[in-house]
Amino acid sequence: MTDPTSRADRPDADRALRPDGTLGALVREGHRYEFFQAVRLLAAARGGPHTVGGAEFRKESVHISPDAASVFPASDVRHVRAPEGPGQPVPVEVGFGGLFGVDAALPAAFHERISTREAHTRPLRDFLDLLGHRTYAQLWRAWARYRPEVRGWTVDRKDAHATRASALTGAGTTDEAAVPTRELLPLAARLSAWARNAEGLRAVLEHATGLAVRVIENVPRLVRLGDRPRLGAARLGIDAVVGERIYDESGKFRLEIGPLGLDAFRDLLPGRGGASRVAALVRLYTSDTLDYDVDLLLKSAEAPPLVLGDTESARLGRNAHLGTPTTPLVRRRVRYVPV
Repeated sequence: MTDPTSRADRPDADRALRPDGTLGALVREGHRYEFFQAVRLLAAARGGPHTVGGAEFRKESVHISPDAASVFPASDVRHVRAPEGPGQPVPVEVGFGGLFGVDAALPAAFHERISTREAHTRPLRDFLDLLGHRTYAQLWRAWARYRPEVRGWTVDRKDAHATRASALTGAGTTDEAAVPTRELLPLAARLSAWARNAEGLRAVLEHATGLAVRVIENVPRLVRLGDRPRLGAARLGIDAVVGERIYDESGKFRLEIGPLGLDAFRDLLPGRGGASRVAALVRLYTSDTLDYDVDLLLKSAEAPPLVLGDTESARLGRNAHLGTPTTPLVRRRVRYVPV
């Protein structure tokens, strides 16, 4: 298995740091970047946040050290230098903290000796860098720890923030195959709200599917009565009912999805992936006592002609057409839940 902290298997990271690469400006004008943002960009390009302070020193993606110049720095980051070779760490010199420098904790004699940059002072600087880098790395990790947008690069790894947020979404009650938990996280505010309404359902479905959705409330229906009144117990005008069904306007809603292209239309037919996705989200957001159906609005220009033997264009009641549609949209009503 490949070591996840290895940099040798990330050639794109080295190319990004070239003058014409995506991070070329960071190397040319590192002083214009704030410390945390500069390290974040470098870590993202070279394996993720765990490669800063979370691996062996020789395997880390960034090596951070104080600037040895005897001047007061004008910015957090003094220099970002290109790595010495493929897979090597990116040297970053900063203008604060450290064991040597203009505001270091050690006596000025250490800084004066290192600032000469003579060959015999290199072992001392390397030793102090080994200790100082860990301090900078832990400072950055402390900053990134409670920022999910920074830690979110490692999508496949369990993250404490994602676990807490998913608890608000009810993710454990949905079909993971239809709606992955990580896709529910941006909807946590909607899904954790006590009040559920048509606007919230529309927003959830549009965010998850990328399609235009309209929610029609109070759709009339006939509801079959489960228990017939018992003889001698029914009160006329109160709970006595004649018949097997009752007219109801408060227990059903309808979704209109579209306009749709042909591929999106087929994906939303019952039994397809898009249909399972919508059904899982509706079940998560709405009450189990509410019934619903779905109107799929297919663009007439993309309605497929009927071809004998073609199972995709000849599904009776779904996408089979006789003649040419005369309206801009073709409406098909489907159900994702048992009647």
